[in-house]
Amino acid sequence: MLLNVLWNSPSPFTVEEEAQEFFDLLQNYWNDVARLIATTVAIDADPAITCIDIEQEDFAEDQPMDMMFAMRQWVSGFMRATEIWLMAWGTSLDRPDLRPHWEVLACFAKIEEPENLARMNQMTAENPPRTIARALREPFTIPGE
Repeated sequence: MLLNVLWNSPSPFTVEEEAQEFFDLLQNYWNDVARLIATTVAIDADPAITCIDIEQEDFAEDQPMDMMFAMRQWVSGFMRATEIWLMAWGTSLDRPDLRPHWEVLACFAKIEEPENLARMNQMTAENPPRTIARALREPFTIPGE
């Protein structure tokens, strides 16, 4: 099933060892992602750190849009995963307290649409700002609210 989701066709592997190596690498990657998420979604996590595993130093300084495009692809993949594996997300996709967070991600995943860019700009200007980094954290209450 996973191969069908990833390639939308029969397995690209002709040798079982290649498939096993791929799945070993994929499992290691997802274990790293799980650890990264666990350390970044906590309410007291450093706001500069997100679970998006795209690092600025991997991109040329004179090509800032390359990093933005990579982040958009990451968020699009994340949103696709929530659609494909609905059971894994349980009720979190429908929780009212998480709705603002999902909105940030949904807008960023399709930021090329003018209304989404405008909405992202509005959310960034809110207090506190609604950004991708905040969207991927546990919901929190601001003192005094």
